[in-house]
Amino acid sequence: MPALILTGIVMQHLAYALAVAYPERSALQRVLFERTGRRLDDIVSVNVGNTDMRQQLLIAASDGGWATEVFQLLQDSENLSVRQYVRLARDALDVVSNAVVDREDPFLVHRVAGRPFLDRTELRKQLTELLARDEKRVLVVTGERPCGKTYAWPFLDTLGRTHGFDPVLIDVASLPATERMPVDVVSNVARQLGLPRLPEVDPLAQGASQAQRLFTWLIGEARLARQSGAASRWLLVIDSLDKFPLPAETEELFVLMGKGAAENRIADLRVVLLGYEHQLPVDLSSWVLTDTFSDIDERALRDYFDFLLRTARGGGIGPMSADTAIEDAVRQVEEALAGADRVDRFSRLAAEVDRVGRALQDARTR
Repeated sequence: MPALILTGIVMQHLAYALAVAYPERSALQRVLFERTGRRLDDIVSVNVGNTDMRQQLLIAASDGGWATEVFQLLQDSENLSVRQYVRLARDALDVVSNAVVDREDPFLVHRVAGRPFLDRTELRKQLTELLARDEKRVLVVTGERPCGKTYAWPFLDTLGRTHGFDPVLIDVASLPATERMPVDVVSNVARQLGLPRLPEVDPLAQGASQAQRLFTWLIGEARLARQSGAASRWLLVIDSLDKFPLPAETEELFVLMGKGAAENRIADLRVVLLGYEHQLPVDLSSWVLTDTFSDIDERALRDYFDFLLRTARGGGIGPMSADTAIEDAVRQVEEALAGADRVDRFSRLAAEVDRVGRALQDARTR
């Protein structure tokens, strides 16, 4: 693996892996020296807590060009949970490198995370407005499960980076039950962004006041980052909001994030809420984009197979033969999924489209 720059969700997964593998500083200090020859005390002050210690270590590894050594150190762990976090980090790294973006339309991404991303026309239009302009700064995506809201994350991650944003994913469903309070969420955001410190808990702050205090802290960190010349165009993606209830103060935090983006309290902040079923404050309506995901239809399949034909190596292909090839590809997918219920169909759709699409390209290049 070449030298890596650790950002966003990759940083979060590795921080969790370090916490599980080496809960105490002494253990991490010993292994780090044995495996890399580096002294933890030379990298991170002994006065910081364990959470900040891991964050600062990962930042130092990323900046110093030895993040691959951290990957290897954790990959060799005998703890299955640690290796799972490492695999998630590697998968996140693969998202952008495996994306295939249409040259004529930078918001049309055909493949993400090694799988087809079937065109979501309305989502493309909304993201063009969200990322390339400054009139709308919040996007709310809804839709009956399963419809691909969560799978939209690799798409959002790819386009966010392409357009100069640092994407951050807070997947509510993956948070431990003990880490769903506002301070946990903001700390999670800070770790993914590589901020030099984490927020502290105010024991006197309760409910909405805690959420407000933490969002104010985030505003301050964004201003410090901008003053220091660090990148501070943030794309916050909050996923799985429709899976289960959250603490009221955490719900309030997400509303504050949307309101803060709309009011430009954090310059160049964009917020995407996936599965947010509640009504946002009325005064945000002029700043909010909405999209409702539905099932992948035949038109989306046709568009994807048309792209494969247009970009396959080989000679020209007439419109009649292209139409016939696309019709046949759509038929093959529908036959493979015949009889599947809605959940099974959606879970298998990408793999079947990929299988048929590869055969279509192979036939075209022979």
